[in-house]
Amino acid sequence: MDIRIADPFSHELLCSGGENIYCPEVENVLMAHPEMAERIVIGIPVPRWVQTVNAVVVRAPGSMVSEADIIAFCRERLAHNQCPTSVDFADELPRNATGKILKRNLREPYWRDHDRNI
Repeated sequence: MDIRIADPFSHELLCSGGENIYCPEVENVLMAHPEMAERIVIGIPVPRWVQTVNAVVVRAPGSMVSEADIIAFCRERLAHNQCPTSVDFADELPRNATGKILKRNLREPYWRDHDRNI
């Protein structure tokens, strides 16, 4: 069975290991990091937990912040299950004509070969 969840839900909530994680809560913590220009959180598939937290980050000019730095920053401020387990770096985040970040474009490569698209 192929289950597709409509994008109007906007994926503000993801479920990892039976725990609900509110993406804006994680994004608010990431916004406090001084070496990031932009950031967004998406759920990506993992067999054990269904999905896990992934941060997509645009570094601030001149920043060399690493994936490990970002995850450690979050671990000091969030519950373990809310922390990103991976970080992707981008030059810019995809946006529609009104400037809204297109999370579905960021999620699509991860969910492409899965029966479920959460």
